[in-house]
This record gives sequence, C-alpha cells and structure tokens, in this order.
Amino acid sequence: MNQKIYSILILVIFSLILFNSASAILGYLRPAIMKIRLNTTDTVERSLTIKNVNNVTIVVNSSISGNISEIITIKNPSFELLPNETKTMDFVTKTDKPGVYSGQIILTYNNEPIQLTSDITVIAIGTPKTTGSPKKGMDTNTVLIIATVIIVIIAILFFKNKRGSKK
Repeated sequence: MNQKIYSILILVIFSLILFNSASAILGYLRPAIMKIRLNTTDTVERSLTIKNVNNVTIVVNSSISGNISEIITIKNPSFELLPNETKTMDFVTKTDKPGVYSGQIILTYNNEPIQLTSDITVIAIGTPKTTGSPKKGMDTNTVLIIATVIIVIIAILFFKNKRGSKK
C-alpha cells in the first residue's frame, strides 16, 4: 500500500514539473498572401501586421526570399514586440523592369524557432517611354475625309460642266 502511494505521489510531482515546462508561442502575421500591381514608374508602400498574443516579449527578425528581394526593401526589418502589442512592418516596392516577381517575407521569432511567412506576388507593368515631342500632323481619318470631300467636289463640277456643254 505504501508503495502505491509513493508511486502516485512521484507521478503527480513529475506531471506538475512537466506541466510547467509546456508552453506554446503563438504567431500572428496578416495578410498571409499579398498581390501588388504597379507601373514601373511607381513606388508602392505596403505593410504587414504582426501581433504578439503571448505573455512574453518577442524579438522579430525579417528576411526576403525569392526574386522579390530585388524590388522590395523592408523599412524596419527587426523590432521587439511586447506582450499583447501590435506593430506594422512597412516595406517599399519599386522596379524599373516589367515582369512578375514572387517570393516570401519571412518573420523569425528570436526567442523561439518559429517562422511565419507572407507570400507576395508583384506584377510590374511597363509604361512606354515617349521620346521627343508628339508629331503635329493630321491623322489618317482626317486625311481620308478631306480626300473624299475633294473627290466629291471634283465629280460634281465635272458633271455640271458636261451638262452645261451639251446645250
């Protein structure tokens, strides 16, 4: 009987020790997917929202993977989040080459081995560059209308002269 009580007591103490060491860190990053459309002459600013829903302070570090690393610059790549605090991580997108860029912004919690990702796709549309001043001349439709009017006037004058010469 004594042995059973000792066994249960050891099991309870061991369980209590393990219960205290079990903790979970939750991560919050929004939006998880982002699409950005821009002209090659534009600069677009966007942000990600990071929230610390835990009761411990977390240090957040960020990195970029994929070919979006060529066109995205993170303004605040590393910062600290206090418990129940929300911050935004701002970034700027700029490119002079049209195309589709894709990749991820990866957040790593310094205290824990946790990574959160936001998938980002950037669609850059090129704008044609004009060189010199625009041509000052008549367009094709105007030339066709003027030519048709001249031909009609000549035809009317020709038929009028033919009728007048028969009398």
